[in-house]
Amino acid sequence: MMKKKNILITGGLGQVGKELTKFLLKKGHKVHVVTNKKSRKKIKNSVISIFDISNKKKVFKFLKKNKINCIYFLASHNISSTEKETESLNDKNIKTNVISLTNFLNYIYKHNRKIKLFYSSSSHIFNNQLRYPQKENTRAKFSSFYGLAKFLGKEICEFYRNEKRIFCSVGIMYTNVSINIGKNFLIKTIISQLKSKRKFVKLNNPNAKIDIISTKDAVKAMYKIMQLEKPNTFIISRNKFISIKQIYNQISKKMGINKKILINLKKKIDKGNYLLGDNKKIKKMTKWKPEDNLNDIVNLFFQNEK
Repeated sequence: MMKKKNILITGGLGQVGKELTKFLLKKGHKVHVVTNKKSRKKIKNSVISIFDISNKKKVFKFLKKNKINCIYFLASHNISSTEKETESLNDKNIKTNVISLTNFLNYIYKHNRKIKLFYSSSSHIFNNQLRYPQKENTRAKFSSFYGLAKFLGKEICEFYRNEKRIFCSVGIMYTNVSINIGKNFLIKTIISQLKSKRKFVKLNNPNAKIDIISTKDAVKAMYKIMQLEKPNTFIISRNKFISIKQIYNQISKKMGINKKILINLKKKIDKGNYLLGDNKKIKKMTKWKPEDNLNDIVNLFFQNEK
């Protein structure tokens, strides 16, 4: 029988965090969700705590008091491709992915080395990498401050793993999608435009290709990584290209609505950014593989419709 764990999730009210929390609760674990501000969002049967994870004293006190033995560090400040990075957002990302992350790793190193930590990095660390597929040891080449922050978080985890000998695994997360994605992200913007009275759908680059999986599959991958005896770094992806046009066609077919596609000329079209993650390592070491295809992912957004 599996031993019940006291699990902490930072960023537990985000897209991935919600899916992970529900998954872990079904497994019978006690789940603590930490957020830094009051929210109306709640996840049934989880324990929501509000405090600043960049405050080392509060982090140490919380981990000790609640006897946490497993941490999923998902806290971040991501934006969609249609939004711009700001100085304030950049400061938050460094604070979260460097200072806050280090607080948790220091507690583990100083007080309880039995605690396991999973850190969610991002394929944005390869955003300017023209070679594909990317592997865990592919040289980072990022084009955004968010990518820089996620690279620093990954490096910090690997430093603590190799030099401090603690369990800190890293998941380099490629695009994953659930019903909880923000309204400015691709699938929801396409659905919104198809529902509108406009006779066209505006896209930045219909021929751009992405590597996309469901958040449900991503969560299963994260969980399997944490069941391993030794920590490691893994790419979490489908390892398959899907174009924006293919995604549009799938949604258009589902809705029974077809409109002319206009390219958004106000946006810079990236002709060489191909993020494709080689997932052979995680498949081999954990026996995980993505199950949901594009049709399954699109259907998520219409499952409550009659």
